[in-house]
Amino acid sequence: MIVVMALLAIGNAMNQKAFMNEETATGIRKLIINLTLPAVLFISFINMELSNQYFLLFFIILVMHSLFLGTALLINKINALHQPLGPFFSSGCASWLFLALGMR
Repeated sequence: MIVVMALLAIGNAMNQKAFMNEETATGIRKLIINLTLPAVLFISFINMELSNQYFLLFFIILVMHSLFLGTALLINKINALHQPLGPFFSSGCASWLFLALGMR
């Protein structure tokens, strides 16, 4: 946490002093997003240990999201409750519940 705060402070100071121009910042952003982030994710997935409980949790989450999305699509057919993105919000907001279950 301290390292992140220090990096934010350094970045803010560099921005205020106009240490680098916009083209350099864009190049660094592209490097991080296109090269560094995928490499870190790949290494994380390779080193990840999976157990049978994770597969059961994945199946439960898949079923529950399908139920939430299906229910929301049915509710969305009611004209008084119609929202174009409503079904996606209902299934997406359910992710927080399962994230909390996985962290136990």
